[in-house]
Amino acid sequence: FSVWRKAAKVYRMAIALKPDNPVSYFNLGNVINQSGHHAEAAPRFLEAKEREPVGSEDWAKATAAAFDLLKLDVCAEVAKPEWWNDEELKALSARVVRAAP
Repeated sequence: FSVWRKAAKVYRMAIALKPDNPVSYFNLGNVINQSGHHAEAAPRFLEAKEREPVGSEDWAKATAAAFDLLKLDVCAEVAKPEWWNDEELKALSARVVRAAP
């Protein structure tokens, strides 16, 4: 458990140093998710998504990771992004599928 905390601390420090680097947000999301804190991880993936070029493979990965967590019951109270409605979600899904490897 302390390994996850240490890793999360490193990624938070990386974000503080380079707040525009999406990789740090994505990796922080992974670490938090692996430690079982799904509701805290979802926003990190969304932050990574916002920093990636739309339509890129990494953008698709971050979007998919956020989506997978946001649909969990444990994330019911997590603020949903603006695309979290039927029409926007359909459009986003189509873009993610096109970007996926």
